Amino acid sequence: MFLPFVFLALWISGLIFILCGKRIPAVFLVLVCCFLLGAALYQKKSFEVQALDPLALQFGFDRPAAMRLKGRIVEYSRSRGEGERTSLLLDVDAASRCDDNPSWVSINGRTMVNWYEGGEGVLEGDQVEVFGKLRLLKGFKNPGVFDYERYMHRRGIYTRMSARGPDAVSLVERIDLSSPAGWRYFLRRQASVILSDSVWTKETTAFLSAILLGDRDLLTDEMKDWFKQTGTFHILAISGLHVGLVYLLVSVGLTSLRFDRKWRTALALLIVWSYALITGAGVPVMRASLMLTLVLAGYLLDREGDFLTAVAAAAFVLFLMDPLSIDDVSSQLSFTAVILLCVSEPLFSGRLYPALQERFPWALSPILHKLVVTLYASVIVGIGLTPIVAYHFNQVSLVFPFANLLVVPLLSFLLAFGFATLAVGSISIQAAAVPGFGAEIISQIMFGIVRFFSGLPFSFARIGSPPYWVLVLTMLGILIAWWRTGWRRKLVVFGCCAAVGIMSASSGRLLSDGVFRMTVFDVGEADSCFIESPERKTMLVDCGFSTPSLDCGEQLIAPFLWRKNIRKIDTLVLTHPDADHYGGAGFILEHFKVGKLLLPDIAQWPPAFLEIVERARERGIRIEYAAAGDVFEVDSVTRAEVLNPSKSVSQKRYSTNEISLVMRISCGDFSFLLAGDAEEGSLRDMQNCGKTLRSTILKVPHHGLASSFSRPFMQQVEPELAIISGRAFRVNDSIQRRIIRYAPYSGRVLATERDGAVVIEILNDSLRVSACRRTAF
Repeated sequence: MFLPFVFLALWISGLIFILCGKRIPAVFLVLVCCFLLGAALYQKKSFEVQALDPLALQFGFDRPAAMRLKGRIVEYSRSRGEGERTSLLLDVDAASRCDDNPSWVSINGRTMVNWYEGGEGVLEGDQVEVFGKLRLLKGFKNPGVFDYERYMHRRGIYTRMSARGPDAVSLVERIDLSSPAGWRYFLRRQASVILSDSVWTKETTAFLSAILLGDRDLLTDEMKDWFKQTGTFHILAISGLHVGLVYLLVSVGLTSLRFDRKWRTALALLIVWSYALITGAGVPVMRASLMLTLVLAGYLLDREGDFLTAVAAAAFVLFLMDPLSIDDVSSQLSFTAVILLCVSEPLFSGRLYPALQERFPWALSPILHKLVVTLYASVIVGIGLTPIVAYHFNQVSLVFPFANLLVVPLLSFLLAFGFATLAVGSISIQAAAVPGFGAEIISQIMFGIVRFFSGLPFSFARIGSPPYWVLVLTMLGILIAWWRTGWRRKLVVFGCCAAVGIMSASSGRLLSDGVFRMTVFDVGEADSCFIESPERKTMLVDCGFSTPSLDCGEQLIAPFLWRKNIRKIDTLVLTHPDADHYGGAGFILEHFKVGKLLLPDIAQWPPAFLEIVERARERGIRIEYAAAGDVFEVDSVTRAEVLNPSKSVSQKRYSTNEISLVMRISCGDFSFLLAGDAEEGSLRDMQNCGKTLRSTILKVPHHGLASSFSRPFMQQVEPELAIISGRAFRVNDSIQRRIIRYAPYSGRVLATERDGAVVIEILNDSLRVSACRRTAF
């Protein structure tokens, strides 16, 4: 309840400014936007309790169920590379179970269909019938990692369907091309055909589709990384530069017509808005179109334009339509970048550029202006957005001024050639090859530039996420610098705020609270947990799986570590050679400094697991082997005792689960038993080994499956909390059954499948346990 009152106070302050006659439009709209943003943040807090849609309520289950759905395709996209699939966002209007008595039921809802081994014959806007397996949409809930589940729920999507084969999706009714949606699809389709037929390489076709049509599906991950690591990824988003160039080209084209100036402007704006809608109406292009409309409206009404007022009005309209869009990183980056440029423009035009003209009178003024504007805007926006980029992506480009200085001017020419290719290609594909050739040459030059800079060893740096107070301080500093101070103080304040953001992100680990913390990750049908000791020693136990579509090490564990600014793992433990435990280790070994690799002491390893071990050796990582009875110190107050495998196991035939490394970690009066995938034989050996098994927290054996449950073992451990990690699917052993199985022997049972990642902390000689889907106790 705190946020609404704060922003209500700001809104009342805006009314006071109006009464005092202080920049009435800008101040009023800016502060009204603050009020709306506060309301959006408040709604964001309570969003997860919103009700599911009828489709999810009636047919959505945790386990997949065979279904047939009818509906209209709202979005159509194809992913490239390994694990290629077609994604269809379906507006459902009827559903039927695939059982003995199938019958269609009218129902509303949205579902995301992942269509494998298909993808041809249907278009966006078509009415289709889909056969596949439907389930509730659940993502991986881990602290500091992108929450896909929440993102989809915000879009009103609560279920997902997996369909396989070309016959899984059948056409019911083709889209009406005379409708607005049909025209939008037709124009996008024609533009895509023109681009693919007018340029030489697939790389250029993908690049032009992204910057002209807003379609990034054709871009490879490698291409995206080029632009991310050089700080030029913004050129792939259709924004102000694209909108301004469209308006400029249309205005020049209409000058030959004998229209009144106001009619030409109105027609140009109509074309700009048509372009914005065709490209998908994203936040950056809508913001730019709104700002252009407001500035030109003032021009047509003979009123002086004010860019900050235009920014505030655009924010007002967009956030009024969708208050929760403040949570989108594209909204935050787009509006912050424009505000930074508006605030810093007087310094450039009033001080910097005149001084450069005086210093270099021999330089051609237009060329000098273009270069200086590009470099100045790149530096201001690059530094100003550092806290936001670091918060969301934990990555900051160190070469962005130089890369942008070369790439952004070329982008203007590329857009001109690209639009010319589309215009000429609508008349003659053969003639479009001429501007297409120019677009090809410029694209290849840009690829060469970003490849060169991204290949430098210092092209980017991984940093931790700055806390909220740093983001607020930076924005406040920018506003203070703009409001009252001279230009020298503006630079000092701006630089200090940026430095505070970078330093806080870089030193976040050094400023950590120094408590014992164990995070049991939600990594799907796999296992992984991370331990931080009071003296800031770290231990990663298992790394989940790796498949063509998802690498747990890269997409779930690494973002968590980067967000906390952790770049070194003191001990990496791989409990046993099952792919759902070691699969993500390859990425971790490659991108983090690892002190030592701890493995169970056995005689032989599977070939795939040996590849991980050899990779560790190549990197000079110390490899140690552990068996029952071994003890090692994590730090002066934390120790780990190995309970399995026993010494005898390494000399006989074994199953991979029986040799699973089991550790009991103690810190002060609390202990944590990590049971890996131990099964009946290993549990019996531990019961009879004479070691203390009693522990405060138990991560139960083998995902809680019945094959690894032992009453005598649980009676010896007597945990206050049992955690079931992973989502190992068994038809007759659901997660509810596993929770019920362990409930009589533990004070409480949590499961990562149901509760998300579980975080256990020792605070003031007491335990604090929280789960990502809810607070536990």
